[in-house]
Amino acid sequence: MDKIDEEIMRVRKTSNQVILILLLCMGSGLIISCLYAMQSVNAGTFLTITGVAMATAGAAAFSGALLGFLFGIPRSLQGNGSQATDNETASKGDQKGIGYHQNTNLEQISDWLTKILVGVGLTQLAAIPSTLQKFADFIAPGLGNFSNSRLFAVALLIYFLICGFLIAYLWTRLYMAGAFRQADLEAMGAEINDYKVRQNNDNKAMIMVQRQLQPGRDDKPFTQEEINEIIRNTSNETRAQVYFKAEGFRHENWKTDKAKAERTIMIFRGLIENDISHVYFRNHGQLAFALMDQATPNLPEAIAEFTKAIDKRPLADKKEWLDFEGYRAICRIRCDSDFLAKPPARSAAQARNEIIADLKEAARGTNSQVFHDDPDVQGWLTVNGIKWEDLPNL
Repeated sequence: MDKIDEEIMRVRKTSNQVILILLLCMGSGLIISCLYAMQSVNAGTFLTITGVAMATAGAAAFSGALLGFLFGIPRSLQGNGSQATDNETASKGDQKGIGYHQNTNLEQISDWLTKILVGVGLTQLAAIPSTLQKFADFIAPGLGNFSNSRLFAVALLIYFLICGFLIAYLWTRLYMAGAFRQADLEAMGAEINDYKVRQNNDNKAMIMVQRQLQPGRDDKPFTQEEINEIIRNTSNETRAQVYFKAEGFRHENWKTDKAKAERTIMIFRGLIENDISHVYFRNHGQLAFALMDQATPNLPEAIAEFTKAIDKRPLADKKEWLDFEGYRAICRIRCDSDFLAKPPARSAAQARNEIIADLKEAARGTNSQVFHDDPDVQGWLTVNGIKWEDLPNL
């Protein structure tokens, strides 16, 4: 035990002794009240005077205790100075404690009331004697209305008011700060535990992505359910990292190694599964690209995912993401049975209208040249007797 702990224990022991002495004083006051009541002429009057005296003493003690509690409530660091000062105190001060920048309504109310009570008390000092006189006149009949009843009433009030104030003040100073500190430590401990859990989940997600995209020889393949569960427990920031890592990996490999690019499909499915708000349209777009470019393309599902991406896409980002319509048009062309026939034939009305609508949008985008030069697009336009430059007018 170091010197600081020893000093704290010494102060607490001394204060506890003072509280014990004050409690004994209050007990003595109650005994004195009983002795005072012995002036009565019969047992009934004795019990009445004793009851009034104890009720008055109790009311005074509780009133004093309330004041002592208000005056003794400890302040958090925020209540004692600027934030900069608090930060310095927290970093350089008591290493055993906890520096926190928060306040409670109880602290604020205590602060306001103590200032109000002190201010009002100072302005009303001259009125205290007359107030005590009125109090004595009010209580005296209950105390037997003896010649000394008014004096005893005032003494009873002051005696128990001071005892109650001192006991509550010392108790609050001794134990309330520790209770506040314990509550803060428990709250901080819960936050730390939550942070550790989130950090662990985020780390598992990044490990999962690495193993899914670049598996080792002995790595067991993930199931879709496992990937969904891992992503479900991650933070939004980590989900963004997962998305960008999978997007970059797909972009690097879709031309040269389609088998690698296919590994991103389960990741994008997991991100979509856990998009509760249904606002991350890029997940659908990247899944559509991966389905479209895999070794055995899944064009119908790719078309469906492009459609979801287009529907969820914000209007403010529309021009930037008109590629979705362009690639959806390519998927539709590759699914067009009339165009794929030998020899190719003019597309049916519904398929033709859908493809034209997508190409018109793609022609307005920033990457329109990509679709203009695409051999599937050029072939389809030729078979259907359409020129690229004529699309806006169709």
